[in-house]
Formats: sequence, C-alpha cells, structure tokens
Amino acid sequence: MSHCSACAVEYTEASLAACPHCGALLDDGPLRSFDDPVVVLEAGSVTEAQVAEATLEAEGIPAYVSAPSSLVPNVDVDGDEPLELDVYVAAGDIEAAAAILSASPLTEEELTEVEESNPAAPPEPN
Repeated sequence: MSHCSACAVEYTEASLAACPHCGALLDDGPLRSFDDPVVVLEAGSVTEAQVAEATLEAEGIPAYVSAPSSLVPNVDVDGDEPLELDVYVAAGDIEAAAAILSASPLTEEELTEVEESNPAAPPEPN
C-alpha cells in the first residue's frame, strides 16, 4: 500500500510510483489518520509547505500538504493569484504545531553549537 501525501489518497496498486492526480511521488504505507484535520499554515510556495511539513514531522507532529486546486494542483491557470498550499495537522496538534512554525529560526551561533554537539563524519570527496 502507498499514499499521496499531497492529495491525501491511498493506493493499493503496487505498480504505481507517482500519484495519478498530481504527479507527486507516492510514500510507502497507509495514509496517516488525522482526527479533524485543520490548516496550520497556508504556504505561499511548494518549498515553504515542504519545509513546514518536514519541520513538524521532525518534531513528532504528523502533517501533510494539500494543494487547494483539484483541477491542476500547484498551478495557477490565470497567473494572477499567488500559489497557496495548505499544511494540515490533527486538531489536537494545532497549538503545538503553530508554536513550532512560529518559532524564530536558529541563529548562526546556535547552528554552530548544534553542529559541534553532534559531530558527524564529513562526507568523503569523490
């Protein structure tokens, strides 16, 4: 079983690699269940929506991105309206999710401290 996180649709066909509705790559496993999903963020770009979703997931809050247009997701036919993608979480997670997304980004100094406290082997040159 696989699912499209963008469309919130499950697929049982093993041969599908991409969503037939929006073209996004399918994720393995069943679609996560959301109790009364609510919009936590109306992102202005695909990148902003993906970063918000990944940030929430990293903090343990299940989230998914849904395009507002079912006709042609992520494309404004007229070209006169900015793209908006909705980021959804369960109603019970809305306060925590909003707090995470509204938190100030780490400063360069804080990022350096995190890197130094979590040493990883540098990638080997090819």
